[in-house]
Amino acid sequence: MKLIFMGTPAFTLPVLEVLSTKHEIVAIYTRAPKPSGHGMKLTKSAVHEWGENHNIPVYTPATLKDELVQKQIADFSAEAIIVYAYAMMIPTAVLNCTPKGCINIHPSLLPRWRGAAPMVRTIQAGDKETGVSLMRLDEGWDTGPVFGQEKVTISSDETPETLRDKLNPLAEKMLMDLLDNFQEPIPQNKKGACYAPKVEKAEFLIDWTQSATQIERNIRSFGKCYFVLNSKRFKILKAKVLEGSGTVGTTIDDNLNVACGKGILDLEILQKEGKNPTSKRDFLLGTKVPKGTNLCATN
Repeated sequence: MKLIFMGTPAFTLPVLEVLSTKHEIVAIYTRAPKPSGHGMKLTKSAVHEWGENHNIPVYTPATLKDELVQKQIADFSAEAIIVYAYAMMIPTAVLNCTPKGCINIHPSLLPRWRGAAPMVRTIQAGDKETGVSLMRLDEGWDTGPVFGQEKVTISSDETPETLRDKLNPLAEKMLMDLLDNFQEPIPQNKKGACYAPKVEKAEFLIDWTQSATQIERNIRSFGKCYFVLNSKRFKILKAKVLEGSGTVGTTIDDNLNVACGKGILDLEILQKEGKNPTSKRDFLLGTKVPKGTNLCATN
C-alpha cells in the first residue's frame, strides 16, 4: 500500500519502521528544522533524518493550507495518510485527498483526553487505565470516528515516557492489522469527552495547597516541578507521598519533607539551577533547608 507519513518526534520511529517493512512510504511530512544546542544550529527532526536515511522524500511545509502543498500531497496518489504526533492542523482538502483518509494514532481512550497532551493529563488525573485509539481525522479536535482501541493499565510510578513504551507496540500492531484488513470506523461516543490542553510553564510551579498525591502526579506528568527558595528555583524530579500534616508549604523537619494541602511530600531527587540532578541527601549537604522553611514563594 502506498502511504504518506506525517509525524515529528523520535518516539514515532518504531511505528514508521514497522510500516516500512510491508508498505511503501512515498513521502514524509514533518516539522521544519529548529535551532537547538548552544550554537543554536538548525536540527532536523528524528523523522526527517530517518526519511533521508531511507531515501524517502521529506517535506517540511510551514502550513498545509497552501494549495500547492495540498496538490503535492494529492499527486502522490497514496492510499492513506498515517498521522502520529505531527502537531500541525490538517485542513479538509488534505483529510479528503486519499481513499482511506488520515489515520491518526492517538494515545488515549477517546473520547477521553482529546487534545494536545493526553498522556500527561491522564497521569495527572490519576486515571487507572488508558490506551491507544486509531481514528480517522476530521475537522474537529480528535472528534473523528474510531477504527479500534486497546487498553493498558497505568502503574503508580508511570511517566509519559514509560506509558509511551507501553502504547507504541499496541499502536504498531493495531495499525498493521487495520491496513491488512481495512474496515470503516465507527463514530465516537460523545459521552465522557474531555480535553487535554497543552502544558503551560506556569503549571511547573508547585502549589502546595494541592494534596501531596496531586503534586507527586504533577511531577511525574511534567517530568519536573519547582519551588522557589531565596529567589532561586529548585526543581523536584522525584517525590514520595507520606502521611501527616503541618503548615502548608512548610518543611516539617530538616529532611525536606513538606506539608501540603493534604499529606506530606518527601522530596527525593532535586536539581539546583545550572547543576545536575542529585539525591536529597547530597542536596542537603550544600543547601540547608531547616524545619519551618516556607517554600510558597512564587519568584
